[in-house]
Amino acid sequence: MQKVAIVGFGFMGQIHAQVYAQLANAEVGGVVDTRLEEGKAALSKLGLDAPVHENLSSLLDSAEIDAVDVCLPTDLHHPVVLEAIGAGRHVFCEKPISTSTTKAEEMVHAARDAGVELMVGHCIRFWPEYLAITEAVAASRAGREVAGANGSSVTLGKLVSLNLQRFGGRPSYTIDSWIDDEERCHGAALDMHIHDTDYLLHLLGKPDAVFSRGVREKAGWNYISSNFVYPDGPVVSTEGGWLLPPKWGFRMTLKAVFEHAAIDFDNTRDPTLTLTLGDEAPAPMPYPRIAAATGAESDGNISDLGGYYNELEYFVARLEGGKPIETNTGAQALESLRTALAEIESAATGKVVSLT
Repeated sequence: MQKVAIVGFGFMGQIHAQVYAQLANAEVGGVVDTRLEEGKAALSKLGLDAPVHENLSSLLDSAEIDAVDVCLPTDLHHPVVLEAIGAGRHVFCEKPISTSTTKAEEMVHAARDAGVELMVGHCIRFWPEYLAITEAVAASRAGREVAGANGSSVTLGKLVSLNLQRFGGRPSYTIDSWIDDEERCHGAALDMHIHDTDYLLHLLGKPDAVFSRGVREKAGWNYISSNFVYPDGPVVSTEGGWLLPPKWGFRMTLKAVFEHAAIDFDNTRDPTLTLTLGDEAPAPMPYPRIAAATGAESDGNISDLGGYYNELEYFVARLEGGKPIETNTGAQALESLRTALAEIESAATGKVVSLT
């Protein structure tokens, strides 16, 4: 049983608490939040009973804790992650790992030197539909056939192009509106768009270069459009931001075009994921909810929490089994941060930025 301390009990901290409550091998061992009464009320509302402390050291001194889950604003990740690592605890840290590559490197090196695990919450790698897309791209590379309608099967062929988009209104639920401070957040380019940047690296590896354009407001780069250079690879573009009106909603999409097929994902559509093979009409593409660490599949919802469930189930199961984190490692998150910051640099300078 892994007892987890959640540091920061706002929107995301409460999401994580709901996941741990569903896992048989984990429990919320405590919460750290400077808003003590609000933290206690939120725990009670979720039906959970755990101590609430104003700082991490106080909680670690008074409760048995195996891992620390950091759900603080991005600029506060660095000191708390280092404190948890220094106390010998494994760490799950929300994305992005930091606003600074120097601080991120220090976190990664500290975890390595201390022999503890550091996982970062780039949840799209674990999102149900994206898991299916990852498998499809792997099948494309290997020349494996995929199932089509009416029992047919076909090879997808080479991946020709890939486009990812992520849009919404600026979030209004952050404590003290920290996302409106460019120094603390760096805008949508780093806080939201980095989801697609990270998934792109997960899917295709590191690109050679990037060229971006964007819109910078007082709160940072809140719209960005990027083209990535993969020599002899697919044409790749990403786009996203918070420039939409508040009630427009949230939308994430992905279009992958292969030589003989196309995959289309749109979270606002039903079905969300379709596959068009050869001359067939578009058809729903299955994406079983996968318990990531066990490989168990379900034809229904393991959880309405989607990728959040899968990533934390993986984190806990890896700790329980004494196995290293291999997906969403601190080192991988550092590369995603470097790439996203290169996109911001390109947008700011109007120049292509090399990533090699």
